[in-house]
Amino acid sequence: SLSMILKLGLPSSIQSAITAFSNVFVQSYINAFGSACMAGYGVYGKIDAFALIPVQSISMSSTTFVGQNIGASRWDRVMQSIRDCALMMFLTLGIVIALLYTGAEFMQSLFITDPDVILIGVRMMHFLMPFYFLYIPIEILFGALRGMGDSLLPTLITFFGVCVLRSAWGIFIVPLHHTVNMVLLGFPVTWIVSDLAFAVYFYWYVQRNKPDKS
Repeated sequence: SLSMILKLGLPSSIQSAITAFSNVFVQSYINAFGSACMAGYGVYGKIDAFALIPVQSISMSSTTFVGQNIGASRWDRVMQSIRDCALMMFLTLGIVIALLYTGAEFMQSLFITDPDVILIGVRMMHFLMPFYFLYIPIEILFGALRGMGDSLLPTLITFFGVCVLRSAWGIFIVPLHHTVNMVLLGFPVTWIVSDLAFAVYFYWYVQRNKPDKS
């Protein structure tokens, strides 16, 4: 029905908007370090969007697998599909990170020629990309919950972790040690908090909705 489509689809679209909106805050903090950092972060953002496409695609697949198996009342397959998708995310992202980490300078040079900007962008990639694995639980659990018919509270968790907490990091923590890496550290910190929140909520939701017998 239309109401169900809106219930599941609207929060998912809001999630993408939240991520883009939070990046505006991060960009404003980066801008304080000069035009070279602004340009380097701008290029990094383009590469980052490319790097996370496989993770987001597998998250959408987990939604389909989970939804189908819940419809068939096969909770054992629900949990198995979540584990399989998480493993696929881990392996795929590992390959992407390895390629982009080793080829960071080449990737930067595709967008810009200034060596100072390229160096800044490479340093950003080398600092942040090893933390990308922390993003997997967010995407896999959001996709699974969406397949279970719940996307509103996961969207609120994403809003708090990605937008509110990241903004608070920039306002209160970054001034204590005003460096580019401190700004970037807000990404893994907020991912960890969001991971924990999603794990707790997912466990509660499954315990509340899973039948006694599969």
